[in-house]
Amino acid sequence: MAGKAVVPEGFYSHPSFSAGVLVQGGRTLYVAGQLPLSPGGELVAPGDIDGQVERVWQQIEAILAAAGGSLPDIVRVTAYTVDNAYVGAIVAARQRRFAGFTPPASALVTVAGLAKPGALVEIDAVAVLP
Repeated sequence: MAGKAVVPEGFYSHPSFSAGVLVQGGRTLYVAGQLPLSPGGELVAPGDIDGQVERVWQQIEAILAAAGGSLPDIVRVTAYTVDNAYVGAIVAARQRRFAGFTPPASALVTVAGLAKPGALVEIDAVAVLP
């Protein structure tokens, strides 16, 4: 593989994917779809979209930090949700995170389900590090 895995200490990890992968000389970071999981892989904040979105963004920020980046380095975000009723909460959380600097190109998709039963949201990202 042409990339270097980025998995923050204490993070839920799975043998089939990395939380993040650095490529292109360590400047581009691909953040895997983050589900609202505890370090042990259990669902966080069942039934609570605000709690789940917050957990997902905490994970993304931890992956960025482990790679030497931060939120302003994100250039692309894709969010997936299981119900259009959650779109407002997802958008509001994204707007809070990117207030004060250029927001990333973004997409938000409603899907039939996510890999973890009970998960209401999953978010992936691409960042270009300084």
